[in-house]
Amino acid sequence: MKKFSATKESGCAACVFGVSIVPELCRIAPKLIDFSLPFWAYTLPIDGHHHGDEWIDDDAYRRGTQQVLAHVRQHSIGYFTTLAQQITTEADEFLMRMRELRPLLPHLDDDELVRQYKAFITMYTQTMSPGICTFLYEGYTSEYLTTSLGKRHGDVGALLGKLLRSPYKSYMVRNETALRRIARATTEAQRRALIVDYLDAWFFVDTDFFHAPQPTPLKVLRRARSLAHKPQQRSASHHINLTPEERRLVNLLRVTETIHDQRKRINQIGGFILFRFLDEAVRRTGIPRAITQNAFWFEFERIMAGSPAFLKRLKKRRFMSIVYANKKVHYSERNIIEPKRVDTTASTIHGTPASSGRTIGTIRVVLGHRQFSQFKKGEILVSEMTRPDFVPVLKKAAAIVTDEGGLTCHAAVISRELNIPCIVGTKIATRALKDGDTVEVDATKGTVTKLTK
Repeated sequence: MKKFSATKESGCAACVFGVSIVPELCRIAPKLIDFSLPFWAYTLPIDGHHHGDEWIDDDAYRRGTQQVLAHVRQHSIGYFTTLAQQITTEADEFLMRMRELRPLLPHLDDDELVRQYKAFITMYTQTMSPGICTFLYEGYTSEYLTTSLGKRHGDVGALLGKLLRSPYKSYMVRNETALRRIARATTEAQRRALIVDYLDAWFFVDTDFFHAPQPTPLKVLRRARSLAHKPQQRSASHHINLTPEERRLVNLLRVTETIHDQRKRINQIGGFILFRFLDEAVRRTGIPRAITQNAFWFEFERIMAGSPAFLKRLKKRRFMSIVYANKKVHYSERNIIEPKRVDTTASTIHGTPASSGRTIGTIRVVLGHRQFSQFKKGEILVSEMTRPDFVPVLKKAAAIVTDEGGLTCHAAVISRELNIPCIVGTKIATRALKDGDTVEVDATKGTVTKLTK
């Protein structure tokens, strides 16, 4: 198989079974929406670290962004408003269906388990794939808006925070509201009832592409009692003179926040159920999870069959590449990505200012759960991207800097809620910075400057 030239965009903790479904979303999306990704890839060494790299075609994404903006200029944002309403409704329906399916899995016979798995995959991919369109244009739209406003305004970060305020509350903010109700309960009976409700509605919030831990009443209670932050009150943005193009970008990004957020929600719900199917396969076959998690998503039936030849192949699998390119999906057991060269030696890194502020501090690179316990309050968190499971760490950070993302990504939204400086979309922060570096984060204009090495 030929190699694909690509630029590293980000990365995250993952196993083959958890992340290999993503190219299928890319394949299905063009059948459901008007916009789709031109290229997406993920590579994962199967080496015990459970961390891989995400790749894109930078030039193709910029061209795709221009197509989206041309559509908005001609038709306004009606298409995206409708998409936001659709994906929110479908996310609610998906959650309801998965709440019903989850307790049934242990009681299904093997044949029915496989049939239900196939039906689940269809619903999961059909529900989530429309939301991946934001990944195409969000980062570059945020970059264009920042550049345009920066020509006339000094504190672009603060200005963007005002422009993007909306009544919309992310699902993680709503999750914290539910936790606060538990913390405020005045009787033990009331607290127990609220925890039961929480476990039914929010079972998925710790899910990522590597694992989906089962929530327990004790974990929920500890999390509720640990909350110290209250979400910022969202006020209407002040009147700011914008060019017609800037106004279009702002309107698009506001509705994009909903699409992006609901896509993440569907991803976590579906990922949780995906891993529950894997749990059932492990329980029924006796094959260790460390082996079954090396299977591609479409190999579930083969796991259940448990043929010695297939198990031998899984044990020998040492690398995974998944690629969506030219409307086709490629699965490989070797590295088929040729990285484009990127300069990571500059003393100043540039990105999109997602939440205003300036601070000087010490870098701590956090790629996933393994580094959570190492993070100290007041350090500057540098990550490829953040997910809902990062929130307890984000609350200790003096500032946030990410490789990936735009103005409506998870790190951007949470940093504005926390009112701490944040710069997203740097592309190279995790490679250019290292633990212990002293830097100045200037999220008024989107720069991270190394002060010491």
